[in-house]
Amino acid sequence: MDKLAVLTIGQSPRVDAIPDIKDALGSEIQIVEFGILDRFSEEEAIESLYPSDGDRVLVSRLKSGRGIKMAEKKVHELVQETLTYIEEDGIDKILLLCTGKFPNYKYNGLLIMPYEITHGVVKILAKGKKIGIIVPNEEQVESSIKLWKETGMEVVAKSASPYEEELEKLENIANQFKDEDVLFIVLDCMGYSKDMKKIVQERSGKPVILSRTLIVRILKELF
Repeated sequence: MDKLAVLTIGQSPRVDAIPDIKDALGSEIQIVEFGILDRFSEEEAIESLYPSDGDRVLVSRLKSGRGIKMAEKKVHELVQETLTYIEEDGIDKILLLCTGKFPNYKYNGLLIMPYEITHGVVKILAKGKKIGIIVPNEEQVESSIKLWKETGMEVVAKSASPYEEELEKLENIANQFKDEDVLFIVLDCMGYSKDMKKIVQERSGKPVILSRTLIVRILKELF
């Protein structure tokens, strides 16, 4: 049976995300989960990775379901350490469970990083028109606009966490997009679920791209 390592920048298991991924990939692919924070307690992780002023922020999920906000530069170091461990374990395909922009890591197998795929597909579909973006944390809004601009996209960005029971906030954000002149909306985090996509579609009246399922459907072509 083919194996796929799924690497979260939080803690595993990702019970919120893996069922959607399994549904899309099918039963013939074995998923093995890893988390860069698995060796930390929750409090150790929160304390040691908390961002300072000026740090670019990444957001993920702890084993308990609690969200965690982290300094991007600290995350990069732990990602490389975990990739090395996975490679030594003999798995040659890895999905990084984050849509953030990451550097080129040392890894000899196939490393799927959603940032490049999502930005590439969205740019092709948008054809120069404005799109909407929803990210987990308000502190990510400014940097997300900048990153999409680097891709050549004009975006309207808003925030609502998939991890902090902010469904009411997500509904309100989706309602705000009703009056925005955007072609479609991207849920720009692997933490957003199919149920959250449905909420945003129904409330906004706009088409919605769910990063999680977009990436996995493309990934399936590699097996």
